[in-house]
Amino acid sequence: NERSEYPLNRVLLARALVEVDDEERACEALNEAFAAPSEGRWALTRERWSRDAEQLAAQISCEVSTTPAVAAIPAVPGTP
Repeated sequence: NERSEYPLNRVLLARALVEVDDEERACEALNEAFAAPSEGRWALTRERWSRDAEQLAAQISCEVSTTPAVAAIPAVPGTP
C-alpha cells in the first residue's frame, strides 16, 4: 500500500511503537522513512518530517542512515 510507505507515515508509526516500548521496530520504521527517494512527490515534505525523525532516532539510540534512496537511472540503449 503506497500510503503506508509514505515516509511521514513511517515516522508516525515509529512514534507509536516507541510509546508501546517496541524500539527495535520503531528504528526499522525510521530507517524505512529515510530510505524513501529524495526526489518526486515524497521529497517535497522531507524537510518537515526528517528533523522529527532524527530527534526520535536519537531518543531511542537508533542509528539511521539519512541518505535517501536514489532513483534508478535508466540504461542508455547500446551500452552495457
